[in-house]
Amino acid sequence: MRAAFLFLISIFFLTIQDVSAQFVQAYEDFRNYFYVFENGMPQQLESQRVIKYVVSAESVVYIDNAKNLKAWYHGEKFDLGEGNNLKFTSSRKFITYQRDQTLYVFDNGKTMRLTNFLKEYTVGDEIIVFKEDNYEILKAYINGEIVEVDYTLVSKLGAYKLGDNLVAYTNGARYFKVFHNKELMELEQWEPTEFLCGRDMVAYVDGTTQYLKLYYNDKILKLENFAPRSMQMGDNVFAYINNESEFMVFTNGKLLKVELFEPTIYQVKDNVCAFFMDNKLQVLQDGVRYQLEYFMPSSYQISNNNMAWLDNSGRLKMFDKGKVITVSTDMISDYTLNGDVLKYIGGDNYPHIYCNGKNF
Repeated sequence: MRAAFLFLISIFFLTIQDVSAQFVQAYEDFRNYFYVFENGMPQQLESQRVIKYVVSAESVVYIDNAKNLKAWYHGEKFDLGEGNNLKFTSSRKFITYQRDQTLYVFDNGKTMRLTNFLKEYTVGDEIIVFKEDNYEILKAYINGEIVEVDYTLVSKLGAYKLGDNLVAYTNGARYFKVFHNKELMELEQWEPTEFLCGRDMVAYVDGTTQYLKLYYNDKILKLENFAPRSMQMGDNVFAYINNESEFMVFTNGKLLKVELFEPTIYQVKDNVCAFFMDNKLQVLQDGVRYQLEYFMPSSYQISNNNMAWLDNSGRLKMFDKGKVITVSTDMISDYTLNGDVLKYIGGDNYPHIYCNGKNF
């Protein structure tokens, strides 16, 4: 009876025409069959339990029951070789996997070996930065190519951080630089006190003046004369508490004074700035302010333009396209948000998907 019900559900999936989501989700059903949910439809990938899987925006990489490494991208399955002794990392665009000192990336349906001499690496949405253990060189993988960003023969490179599509770092002479759009730009002639990276922008506290500055659209803007009390960076959103405890947000090229006082809590991720103040959970997105709840959820997730959380009754809600939606009134044991695709375990202990206004 249960199998017949699931079969009918699968047939229903195949008849769906109104689909627009580009993000994917992966899950196992009660039989341990492994599925990917893409463009409004499930696709069975394996009929046995997989050992491990990771998900990016549009890809799934996994180790099957026979310890083979496989991938799924835009409706096609790929065999990537043997899957023993691997470490995985995922971002919106990339899935990387490492065996010993060899690092690979799965990008746009293709696998590329980045190095055989890995020392360390960091993954952003559209850029991977790594160092090798034989030379003091900072390298980047971007747009399908490996680029040498900077190197030194007589000293060591300083700290570096990634945004979605850039890397900011201190070179061997302690100059502060940014690698963006395949070009190198010097920001300051001394390392900053603190810095954060987002999409097309870098916020930093000037190491000599303590000014809060922002690299944005190839220009350097001075935002404050004093270092902020705290600051957080997303994709196109930079939020901070200035020295007067005012809550400030820079988004879409504009600096907004959101509140005169510091919120109880705030978090910036991707394109969403969420904060709790005056007993209200609120978000700021694209310069527009939305009120979500009159309490602070104990559990929430942010991904891309969306936010999901559990309310005080354990119901699953989601902020999607400027609206608050009750996804499920069941007691939820687990949920994972990937862009606009929300996977959750309902009261029946089976995985469900919310996507494009529909529950599956």
